[in-house]
Amino acid sequence: MKEVSYVRSHGSKAQLVTVGIALSDEKYTISEGTYRRIGCPLSGDYLDEDDMRAIAREDGERRALARALKILSYADNSEKRLYTKLMVAGFEPAYAKFATEECVRLGYLCEKSQLERFTVRLAEELWGPKKIMARLISRGYAREDIGQAIERLTDSGAIDFQQSRRKLIEKKLGDNFTAEDKHKLFKKYGY
Repeated sequence: MKEVSYVRSHGSKAQLVTVGIALSDEKYTISEGTYRRIGCPLSGDYLDEDDMRAIAREDGERRALARALKILSYADNSEKRLYTKLMVAGFEPAYAKFATEECVRLGYLCEKSQLERFTVRLAEELWGPKKIMARLISRGYAREDIGQAIERLTDSGAIDFQQSRRKLIEKKLGDNFTAEDKHKLFKKYGY
């Protein structure tokens, strides 16, 4: 049993309540719905272990989701990479998993569209499919998903590796080159 030291509402729009625990620095922010479900405790009331678990779980999920959204606001991340960043930040696996899945559900994390954007951008830099594959695998995307994105984009005409190879030769080798020069260049750029 833990004693409640204070309860603060965050206003009608946020619909959040912060519950402070007496004799500790513990404080948890939960929804008004959860606050009502645990009986609307006030200062001096006691919370049993089930109530504390519910409060801690919701607070942990809320904080993990807030951190995930902040991470995604800086750059696209694969599900695997986002989950790893949340774990490194100190969130429990269950909270990191919840936040990652919630970002996918809400549409803030869509690996398919991320892969297509990254693939087009790298192809515009004249990278070949092997180098694109290696780069995106290093960012936490699945090989199969990357292969499907490359296939979709080449089939639709969004990227053309034959044309990219010609541009690469013009840009890097000009008119005077050997077959060995061309082979080395294609290997370096992942063709």
